[in-house]
Amino acid sequence: QGKDGSAEELYEDHRYPFAGQENPRVQLGHVRVLGQNVSDSQIDKLAEEEWEHAVWFSPPREASEYLARVTYLPDGTACAQWQNRTQTTLVIVRMETATGKSRTILTERSDVWINLHHMFHVLPRPIHPDECSDYDRKDATDLPLPLPDGSFSFLFASERSSFCHLYLYTYIPGVRSFLLRSLTCGPWVVESI
Repeated sequence: QGKDGSAEELYEDHRYPFAGQENPRVQLGHVRVLGQNVSDSQIDKLAEEEWEHAVWFSPPREASEYLARVTYLPDGTACAQWQNRTQTTLVIVRMETATGKSRTILTERSDVWINLHHMFHVLPRPIHPDECSDYDRKDATDLPLPLPDGSFSFLFASERSSFCHLYLYTYIPGVRSFLLRSLTCGPWVVESI
C-alpha cells in the first residue's frame, strides 16, 4: 500500500481490513482434549489429533464480526461475547460444548459504543427473582423454586446509565435471562470486580 521496493519490502501485515473491505469471517469451535497435567505443546498435539471432532458454533446474526471474549461456565458449558463491526451491539451466548447448541443470554446495545471489559462474573449459586425484594415479579411469574439445573446468576457491567455499573442477572435455561437489579449506581464508574 504505497511503498516502493522489493516484493518482501512491499508486504504489509494488517490485523484489520482497510475501510470498505469485508471483515474476516469468524468461527468458534471447541475441541475436547483429555488429559491431566498436560503441557502446552502436548495440548496442541492432542487438539490437532481431535480437530476432526471439533464442535462448531455459529455467531449470533446481529453481532458476528468480532469474537471478544470466551470463558467456561461452572457447569462445563462455554460463554462467548460477540460484537458487531460498529461495536454498538454486544451479544453474550452460552454454548453447549458437546452438542454445538447455543443460546443468547444477554444482548447489550448502545447508540454510540460498547466498551469491552472483563466484568462478567458467575456467582456460586443461582439467585431466584423472589430473593430480590425490589424485583418486578410480573416479569417472572411461575418460575420454579428451586431453579432448574443449568441456571446461574452473574454480574455484568454496563454503561447504559452513562457510567459503568454492575447489574445482577439470572439465566434460566429454556426461559431467558432476568435482570434482577442494579448493584451500583451514581456519577462514578466501576472499574473491576
